Amino acid sequence: MNTFELVVIFLFIILVPNAETTFSGAKCKEEQQAKEPASTRSDELAEKEQQQTKEHKSSPPDELEGKYEGDIDISETPDKFRNAMLNKDARWPNGVVTYSIVSSYPTWAVDVFKSAMREIEANTSFNGQECITFKERTFEIDYVELAPIGGCYSRVGVSGGKQPLSLGAGCERKGTVMHELLHTLGFWHEQSRADRDMYVKVNWTNIRDGHSGNFNKFADTSIDHQDMPYDYDSIMHYSAYAFAKDYKYPTIIPLIGKPFIGQRLHLSDIDINEIRKLYNCQGAVSVAFTTPVSTTFVPTTQPVPIGPDVPLKWECTFDEGMCGLENVTDYLEWIPKRGPTPSSRTGPTMDHTSGNGTYVYIEASNLYQKKYRMVKRRLRKRNTCVDFWYHMYSENEEESDHHVGYLRFYAESGNTEPTQLLAWEKTRSQGNKWLNGRFTVRKSDLSSKRWNLIIEGETLSSFKSDIAVDDIKVYRGKCP
Repeated sequence: MNTFELVVIFLFIILVPNAETTFSGAKCKEEQQAKEPASTRSDELAEKEQQQTKEHKSSPPDELEGKYEGDIDISETPDKFRNAMLNKDARWPNGVVTYSIVSSYPTWAVDVFKSAMREIEANTSFNGQECITFKERTFEIDYVELAPIGGCYSRVGVSGGKQPLSLGAGCERKGTVMHELLHTLGFWHEQSRADRDMYVKVNWTNIRDGHSGNFNKFADTSIDHQDMPYDYDSIMHYSAYAFAKDYKYPTIIPLIGKPFIGQRLHLSDIDINEIRKLYNCQGAVSVAFTTPVSTTFVPTTQPVPIGPDVPLKWECTFDEGMCGLENVTDYLEWIPKRGPTPSSRTGPTMDHTSGNGTYVYIEASNLYQKKYRMVKRRLRKRNTCVDFWYHMYSENEEESDHHVGYLRFYAESGNTEPTQLLAWEKTRSQGNKWLNGRFTVRKSDLSSKRWNLIIEGETLSSFKSDIAVDDIKVYRGKCP
């Protein structure tokens, strides 16, 4: 290659603009994704959504100048948008949201938007009856137009005529789209509730100049909480570092436990309930709570304390790995997880230990009627107390329609022909909470000097079959 050819190549590189950052120039990106397997693209999207809740940039696309609370448009008739939950006329008639999507979006972005709509429809439906329906516009007068106007923002409720829902560069994540669509359905940010000061502390000194107003709260007479408790897990909650001057320090600090706030992965159970209540749909239930309350962190069962006469010999919180637990060949593997499981309406939203750590679970989506096993090997033969926490939850599980399979603990002993003693078992949904389990393995039940603790879970034929385990402890002696 001569000098002239090198110069030509150099000029081509520096003069041809990179247009992949705009929607109009996203063709190359779209074609590249089209060549990749669907599963790879799905995994990448999930990874991006999870990363969104962990990273905080100086100017996120939903922290806009000139927008109320960063992503709400009240530029026209602001009184009408004070609270769609009080102004019932601001609801979409019969829960049908008519929409259009401008043609400048690439196919992959449109797929993300429609996936967000389908998830809201699926999560809020009950016994086959849809609560919310997103319908492409034909000739309707009132509709929402999805367009890359700049950043992520929406109006609250139906405003009449064409109303904007901006999804600009950086907003093309399913969780972000779901957040903006809930504004469109009539919901404000969770931390603007009238009672929020009992649940979170606002660090006013770390809020960027000119943005303190985004942390205002409603008066009791201006907002309807719909008899629902404060929800740290709501998709409508600000992140801990929203509008921060210094991202080393939070702007919102939870006052109960250490829950993760600001997730953009799924609708919480309370999000779903509030949508159903606002639109008078089936499946809305009353939630009993006291004030203040943590709806996702505080365990609901308190076990009898294990005294000092029963010494701890081994434990695993899963925060630093599997602690010697091994997955078993010919069975599916238990999965370490931080935060909520991928599927809504099943599985925990956080670990039991701290609310910000790791647990292990079995994934039911597309893995129906499968068994998962892990084992802690070579425990000493003696009276042993096994203590642990478990989560088995499926929304709307009925007597005739079981979603959650079983969780079992076995004690395996014997050198030549090992036998497995079923030591503990639980089946079906046990509610959306961490529960304590405990059992004793007696020395007389074991036939060898060393024995194995086996933990087995089974999924059924529903994606709502997730089962989780956390904080396993093995004590020397019998359980109290």
